[in-house]
Amino acid sequence: MQITGFTGTAVKREQIVLERDEENIEITITALPPSYMDLLAEQLPEPVPPKEKVPARDEKGSWLRDQTGARVYPPNLNDLVYRKALGEHQTLTTIALAHFAMKDDPNVSFDSDGKGKQFYLDIRQEMEDFGLNMGDIALLVKRVIALTGLSEEDIEAARADFLDQPPMDSTEMEID
Repeated sequence: MQITGFTGTAVKREQIVLERDEENIEITITALPPSYMDLLAEQLPEPVPPKEKVPARDEKGSWLRDQTGARVYPPNLNDLVYRKALGEHQTLTTIALAHFAMKDDPNVSFDSDGKGKQFYLDIRQEMEDFGLNMGDIALLVKRVIALTGLSEEDIEAARADFLDQPPMDSTEMEID
């Protein structure tokens, strides 16, 4: 993309300081591009909950059916394995965001290379080995979200809009 008369870089960057007792850590973070969420979804797909064992019923007690006539089994969001996987996914999503934000700083380097879950587990370990704590990572994430131009309200609105969507397999449900 080009804009007549603009000769600089449109990429937004900001230097942040992580305070330490002896010597502060200075890191330059970069705003997230529009493609970041697609990249994240590709590299760290969200876990899918298992289905309930009992099909869903409507308020009259009839079985809910999908467009093919099959009974609809709702997701079991309380499944312990799923909840553990979801917690890990949220942690790695945070790590991925912090990594992406600071990876273009010429003074920051990582030994790990690759993509996907194992890559972000390795990045998390590198961050821990270096001495970053959860507060540091939370600060990085908060600042990159602000630098990107998103607010907590924007994120909550997007989350609410997403949660208000009907489940993908529930369109055109029929009732027994």
